[in-house]
Amino acid sequence: MDQGLNVLKLGEAVDFEILDDSGLLSLVDVSAYSTFVAEDWEYEEILLHFNEQMAKRHILVWNCGDGGDNYRIRVINGFSDVVGWRETVGSIFINSGQLNICSYAALTMAAQFEDHKLPGMGETEYELSVEDGLHKVRIVQNYNPETIDYDNLFPVSDR
Repeated sequence: MDQGLNVLKLGEAVDFEILDDSGLLSLVDVSAYSTFVAEDWEYEEILLHFNEQMAKRHILVWNCGDGGDNYRIRVINGFSDVVGWRETVGSIFINSGQLNICSYAALTMAAQFEDHKLPGMGETEYELSVEDGLHKVRIVQNYNPETIDYDNLFPVSDR
């Protein structure tokens, strides 16, 4: 299963920092997710595509609510009791032993161009080695994007 990826053992955490200009991020099984939508897709079409792929448990997409930034993400194998500003729960089915964190930019490039695959350019470092099967996922956003004081944020490793 370990292909040089970040191996996520039970109870352990892996930290990432990812840039996205839109504020939409995702967890994706790139082996199962259907990427291409159309060369000239409309926003409503990509949202419908995301919903269809989420129903198939190939992707989880969430909106960070701030229109884009540099995000710090901690992935924990197991549920934590971390309380945040808001959270959501979903599930994803892993077929390949690999889970990727993907930006909206990477998803939309793959949706528009058939030859663009996931993970996107510069996003291969956001790969995790995980057990195949159904995974329940809890996504916790630790801050309110409307009131955050960016100058006083602590790095993920200090939480």
